[in-house]
Amino acid sequence: MTTLENVAKLAGVSTATVSRTLNTPEQVESTTRAKVTDAIAKTGYKRNEMARTLASQSSRTIGLLTDTFSSSYFSPILEITTKILHQHGYFTLVEAMGSTPSTTSSETQNRAWHSLTSRQVESVILLSGLINDDLLRRMFSEFPSSVIIGQTIKGAEDRCVSFDHYKGGQLAAEHLLKKGHRQIAMIKGSSYREDSVERAQGFKDELAANNIKLDADAIFEGDYTVDSGRAATKKILKKRDNFTAIFSHNDDMAAGAISELHIAGVDIPNKMSIIGFDNSAIAQAVHPQLTSISQPIKAMGHSAAILALNLSKSQRNKNEFEQPQLRFSPEIIERHSVKQLNTVAEQ
Repeated sequence: MTTLENVAKLAGVSTATVSRTLNTPEQVESTTRAKVTDAIAKTGYKRNEMARTLASQSSRTIGLLTDTFSSSYFSPILEITTKILHQHGYFTLVEAMGSTPSTTSSETQNRAWHSLTSRQVESVILLSGLINDDLLRRMFSEFPSSVIIGQTIKGAEDRCVSFDHYKGGQLAAEHLLKKGHRQIAMIKGSSYREDSVERAQGFKDELAANNIKLDADAIFEGDYTVDSGRAATKKILKKRDNFTAIFSHNDDMAAGAISELHIAGVDIPNKMSIIGFDNSAIAQAVHPQLTSISQPIKAMGHSAAILALNLSKSQRNKNEFEQPQLRFSPEIIERHSVKQLNTVAEQ
């Protein structure tokens, strides 16, 4: 059986260095770390994780709880948080609850939550807009090292990596108004989602500040999926034919809208402009490429990972990591999906 000593001998380092590489790789110089990693691979060394956990009273494992693995919003966050945690010698456990209200219940949420917390994870990062406020507060109370991305929980603001969704809605309205659009439809996310409510309110308030009211019959509800964007666009096309632009609360629904508009023979942006939200990978994959409100997804994921590390049992009170940024702001990324209707110079 391969031992720590075998690995140290092959790598030409001390057993203490091998141990540091396994437990706190960020403290080991990169070339030395590479030698040890290579020696571990060649010798097939496997450490006893259960024994290590019992000895250190630390699992060095962090859980991630998400709605779905497939969303163009959640996938890059999962990727960056996992990458950062692995770089610092932590393991990850991931649970998905379901992507929509129809596929997600309090029972499935609780089951996924307890699946993580019962495995001695040191922190849990939540990437979800589906968990109701009461359950979220209970989760944060039960597990003080919990972290959430994209929402703010009253009384736990220091564990929330949040984003100014209201300002994002304002920017979307401002951009469409500058482009001369006045007849605008909105595809919003589900009304129980805080981010959707804030995006809608920012959008409506900016229109109102310019003496434009967004009527109820111009608002169509989706659930942040591509299919719901298609369904909402079908309703838009049937409702009335004088819309010149659509504001979608996320890029996935916008992609669904673009698909449906193409099927209906509606030219984008000449006959219908569209603006999305998140600036996810899908924004550049559709045709025409989508103008979108940018949410710095990877930066938010990075902050959440560092925050979780700071809160984890094995790092608590050590102050080894920087204090992460907790509040992020939007910006507009202009591409080719919004047409300039007027020629009036911007003020």
